[in-house]
Amino acid sequence: MESVILPIGSTEQHGPHLPLGTDSYIVRRLSEAVAAELKTDLLPVLNYGISFEHADFPGTISIQPETLIKTVREICEALLEHYQRVIIINSHGGNTATLRRLNSGKTIFIDLFDFLKKILNDVRDTEIGGVCHACEIETSLMLYLEPSLVRSEKITDEIVKYIPQLDPQSEEHLPDGWKTINFSNSGVIGDPRKATTEKGEKIFHTLVQKITESLKQDSQKGE
Repeated sequence: MESVILPIGSTEQHGPHLPLGTDSYIVRRLSEAVAAELKTDLLPVLNYGISFEHADFPGTISIQPETLIKTVREICEALLEHYQRVIIINSHGGNTATLRRLNSGKTIFIDLFDFLKKILNDVRDTEIGGVCHACEIETSLMLYLEPSLVRSEKITDEIVKYIPQLDPQSEEHLPDGWKTINFSNSGVIGDPRKATTEKGEKIFHTLVQKITESLKQDSQKGE
């Protein structure tokens, strides 16, 4: 068998209007669509990741980077007994740096944000720096993918002053140990009031297309 997809999300607060499993819901649906396009096998979502920045908000569950990398590495080793390659698709920014270490050889790391930041300006209405967490983008995706789980009556905005590190398109990064509570009282960073189902549909299908194209190109290079 050629390929298998391992989706990785998180369990963490997403403000008062989105569920704790937002990242996992998004990566599951995204991975299902990519798997269908590539005709690959698909594993269940790994629902826990590195979420210490959200620890001040109830419901957040976090594991240590060492735990995540060891778990995913052992899963990949087991899968490579039967598959030619493992495709990891990650939807939580806190996991990115740790999981990127696995991007080599027969393990391919796909980070949602590498693709998302390329299309943000085509879909967002929020000012730069106001797109980060439980925001216009994530809320739009959930309105399209899992509308019954969005508590629209609880949507609130938390627009912070421009901080380059909070802009997904910025090359600057927040320092280790940063906390959401330092930017937001609700856990939201951004303006989910500007979210729409139509934006979510456009974002989702664009991501599926771009990720699928990238993986097909990668496969052709390996032939």
